[in-house]
Amino acid sequence: MRAITETPQEKKANLIIDEAEKRARTIQSDDSENVENRERKVVRFSLSEEEYAIDARFIHSIKDVEQDNLTIFPVPGVPNYIVGVINLRGEIISVINLKDFFTLPDENDKSITKIIIVECEDIRVGFLVDSVHGIADFPVAEIQPALSTIEKIKSDYLDGEYYQAQNSTNQNSMVIGIIDIETVLMSEIEQRLGENEQY
Repeated sequence: MRAITETPQEKKANLIIDEAEKRARTIQSDDSENVENRERKVVRFSLSEEEYAIDARFIHSIKDVEQDNLTIFPVPGVPNYIVGVINLRGEIISVINLKDFFTLPDENDKSITKIIIVECEDIRVGFLVDSVHGIADFPVAEIQPALSTIEKIKSDYLDGEYYQAQNSTNQNSMVIGIIDIETVLMSEIEQRLGENEQY
């Protein structure tokens, strides 16, 4: 249940989530629709000057550290990609810096404040990203298998690639990698277990 009073940032984020859930339900309710006509609802964001996306069904909320008055508390003895934890209305959530997790270059000089809260199989974590661009519809028929097009992230962590044309001639397409949330979370858990076994 959402709080009665919401900050402008929370209202904006909740509108994005509500719209994503509404469209996702509309797509799921029509099982007779051809795959060619279906669209995949995603939330787009940036990492190291490249664009990525997460399936909207995994999105719990979108937060801004500064505008939502959140504090990231450091936790000792954890992998370097875990920047700490936040207290989200009484729930302690780990925050993962996706750039560190994927070993991406830090090409953004600005302070990173955007956190995408994802939920999968009762696991809820926050992903620290450069910026969030909102929701988008990717035609399912146009999503390609994850290849080596995006060299900065291993294809194991991608659930596909979408090519968005930058102009009317379809030249200089921008490649948007769709993050495989389940694989990322499973890998993160395995890495933590592996580190614990060393002690």
